Amino acid sequence: MIFTAYIDRYNIYYYYINPESLSYEYFSYPILPSIYFDSLLIDKLLESFNTKGAEKVYVFSSNKRISTVEKGSKINYEFSLEGIKDLNIKNPVYYIGFEGSVSTKEHFKNFSLESSYNVSSNLLQNMLIYGPKIPVSDYDRSFYEALNVVLTKNILSKDALWSSNKTLTLSGPLFNMLKKKSESIFYVLESINREGVWDISIDFNHLFPAIRILSKFDKPLAERFSKKHTFETASTVAVINDCKEAVLDFGLSSSQKINFSKKRIAILPISKKNKAKVEIFGKKPLKMEVAGSVFGLIIDTRDRPLDLESKIKIEESRKEVEMAMGERL
Repeated sequence: MIFTAYIDRYNIYYYYINPESLSYEYFSYPILPSIYFDSLLIDKLLESFNTKGAEKVYVFSSNKRISTVEKGSKINYEFSLEGIKDLNIKNPVYYIGFEGSVSTKEHFKNFSLESSYNVSSNLLQNMLIYGPKIPVSDYDRSFYEALNVVLTKNILSKDALWSSNKTLTLSGPLFNMLKKKSESIFYVLESINREGVWDISIDFNHLFPAIRILSKFDKPLAERFSKKHTFETASTVAVINDCKEAVLDFGLSSSQKINFSKKRIAILPISKKNKAKVEIFGKKPLKMEVAGSVFGLIIDTRDRPLDLESKIKIEESRKEVEMAMGERL
């Protein structure tokens, strides 16, 4: 058994990995907030975890308060969580953690179940001090959904990201907290500010830290583990302004036509083992082949950038995506 752990500002995310079967167990555990201590040795932090039976212990940390290792420790320790270029993961990988800055104004705009700015601001400040908790109600989930939107946009709203990549992978603890996987579609669509087509994978099981750690200390194991636990392509997303119609050809005389005269977003299921030839008609006709994925093909014809300057506009945008996804949301 191999014990791997990633430590961020608020939590330790740890994995017990069987190097033979490649099975794993994943847990997260909160760290005491900074108001209770100035620094903590990694060795002391791991004393409460069952690491003695592990063949090896690998640890990454971005938490500067946990920055030293006792002399003679056998723990492998690093400070960064960077992307991987040569494993079975669509690159680049964007890790969305809790360390990002959060605007109270932007958080409130996306906090759909809270109408008071002061209440929203107080809840956010408490979370930043004491750390995140497991959501147990729709209200809690709405709070963390708003947090995820802001943290995701901080990274994904950069135009250069979308202009220079055709595939990308998203990872982070908040994706593992979603009530429904399809909620992640909100964050992606609201972050894209240009036309284009992208294949987007999402690490719903928060395995990227474990794979990144293994790639540093045991590359062969990291390669085998990443092949067994592949990050599924969540969707192919096509943002096409002024799209009038799209046709999907599944072969064997099976096709589907979508008209955009009365709707601006279409989410078209394509099963994981299938492919479809797609023809999109607009100012710039487009032909492509799309492989199956979790949600299939998403065609978004709304003009960019989206108007999301108010709570009402954001809610309208969400409802439009919900209508498109129907029962899949």
